[in-house]
Amino acid sequence: MAVNGRAVDGNGHGGTAPSARRRGDQMLLLRSRLSLPMTRRVVGLMEGRHRSVLHGRGQDFDDLSRYAPGDDLGDIDWRSSARAGVPLIKRYVHETTITVVLAVDTGRTMAALARGGERKSDVALELVRLVAMLTHDGSDRLALVAADADRLLTFPARHGRLHAEALLRRLADQMQAASSDLPAADLTRLVSQVERRCTQRCLVVLVTDEAHPDADADPAAGEGPDATALRRLRTRHDVIVASVLDADPRTGPDVDDGWTAPAPLLQTPEVTRAVAQAQAVRTFRREKVLKRLGVTGLTVGRSADVLAQLARALSTGAPGARRA
Repeated sequence: MAVNGRAVDGNGHGGTAPSARRRGDQMLLLRSRLSLPMTRRVVGLMEGRHRSVLHGRGQDFDDLSRYAPGDDLGDIDWRSSARAGVPLIKRYVHETTITVVLAVDTGRTMAALARGGERKSDVALELVRLVAMLTHDGSDRLALVAADADRLLTFPARHGRLHAEALLRRLADQMQAASSDLPAADLTRLVSQVERRCTQRCLVVLVTDEAHPDADADPAAGEGPDATALRRLRTRHDVIVASVLDADPRTGPDVDDGWTAPAPLLQTPEVTRAVAQAQAVRTFRREKVLKRLGVTGLTVGRSADVLAQLARALSTGAPGARRA
């Protein structure tokens, strides 16, 4: 039994965000709801994705180290050297400014229900808002590439809160359409658009649903199209893949074809086992693809878990993992 996305009903049930969330300063609204210690931890972890310690003059003093031939004589700390009896130089931490690219899947399945009962698009938008807030706090540039089989929304990489707010509003507008109006997902097209627009090394945060990358593909058929696209992207950029988890497939009609299982079958032991097995297989396949590609992955089922799951992924992920 396949695990498919479940649609939100016509009355908007299923956690659709009120329009008030799309007005005003979305990053400030998000910040007001977050735990400050956890936020600080994630800010530090995000900085760790692109921190480099360089010899010579930089932004912030880091520590002292013994002088070696080739070091700049101007960096010698003469007072500390006199106390230590050996020449010591100052080392500085240089924070590199990078471009963070939000690559967002806006396909039909993102209008389905997430594991926690919200629309998957609402969970995705919460994650996007968080990354935008962290990027703004770190003075990095923020860009957007949002795509499905038919539509494409892009924002160039820029600094600033106003830029981030405009980007978030446009993305929310595109993702709040009814599921029946949305084109199918096309992760390969989304990744190709990111490659075309990012000519220098970036941190790409790819937001999609749990069917990607290639969680429903047959492993016997070889590498799937999602993995092939991610392999190309990973050779040039640092990539984080965030997958929004589906609700139980018995909770509503399928977003693609509107099919609903007959009520008498929904709670039978056979169906329950089949759903659990299909979910486990999908998770195994997705994680296997990400591990093979050396890509950091995270899964999230509800908006309330976004910050903690991002922190967990950044803590356990390996930005320096091998490149395929």
